[in-house]
Amino acid sequence: MQQEMGIPTRIDAEEHVILLAISIPIVWGLKSVVFHVFSRIVGGEEVEILSTVHMLAYTYIPYIFKGIFDVFRGLTYQPPSYEEYVYQMQNSNIFVLFFKEYNIFFWWAFILMVIALKEQYNLSKSKAFLVVLISYIIYWFIMI
Repeated sequence: MQQEMGIPTRIDAEEHVILLAISIPIVWGLKSVVFHVFSRIVGGEEVEILSTVHMLAYTYIPYIFKGIFDVFRGLTYQPPSYEEYVYQMQNSNIFVLFFKEYNIFFWWAFILMVIALKEQYNLSKSKAFLVVLISYIIYWFIMI
């Protein structure tokens, strides 16, 4: 009955958790390969791919703080009134939506990635920034 009404069931939730658990290491590995390849293309030093995987793991530390913050925010969430919700939907701005999705934790991790690539591959700041930016642009296009 719940599935007929479009309400997620426990089985759906378990499938999503399993899919998420499988996809995280795959995305992590693919991002590491992309960072490694682009860093080598722009003239970075030769480094093992495994160290790039480790480097990327350390740059994800801000997302741990984001997760803690999201749990706290979820526990204290107060739904907006209907009028406030409708107003937000009618007056949404693309920049507001962008910065809601890519908040301070994303930018913190992004800057850490630039610094880490600069140090690990001995790149200039601009080359490291370019590698991270191009990698994320490719990632965003794949996600669309």
